[in-house]
Amino acid sequence: RMRTQNFAGVTIEEGANWVHGIDGNPVWEMAARLSLSGAMTPFQPNIDLAVIDETGCDRTGECMSRYQRLELVNRQLMARVESYTANDLQDESLRQALTTIGWRAEGPLELAIDYFGYDFERGEVPEKTSMKYGSIDRYFTDFSYNQYFICDERGFTAILKNMLTSLLDTHVRVNTIVQSVNANNKGTPI
Repeated sequence: RMRTQNFAGVTIEEGANWVHGIDGNPVWEMAARLSLSGAMTPFQPNIDLAVIDETGCDRTGECMSRYQRLELVNRQLMARVESYTANDLQDESLRQALTTIGWRAEGPLELAIDYFGYDFERGEVPEKTSMKYGSIDRYFTDFSYNQYFICDERGFTAILKNMLTSLLDTHVRVNTIVQSVNANNKGTPI
């Protein structure tokens, strides 16, 4: 989900843009070390928005009440994830878990809520998303609620490129013939 594109003479991201969770987040520390330009964007779960249906009718109130129902479902989902993890139970798709809990997106409003709550945030449909590993926003539980929007020409990929460069410098040798392998209980020097 990381890809840059040239648009009107400027490099923009088509995928990853935000570092979610700042305090203690190693990804944020790398972005800061690289001086990637951007802006802090505080997490706003109840941001003002308008929901207009296909006929032009304002359905914001109805949509928000259904969205509150989805927030309750998400709390039940987190409890299910914790139980499955604690009891070492086999994973299931996010869709299967949502269906078991009782969330069935029916009609245009719920389908839109379902899309923004899952597909958009996860980059994949719930049928193909892991319940255990794809339904938790750990960056908000492990770190802070602040986010950093990267708008640097180098893009979010600069973080990965920097990681790869340091890895190649210290651990990986290319175009090198292995002469010997000496494995022991302290490691495997080559």
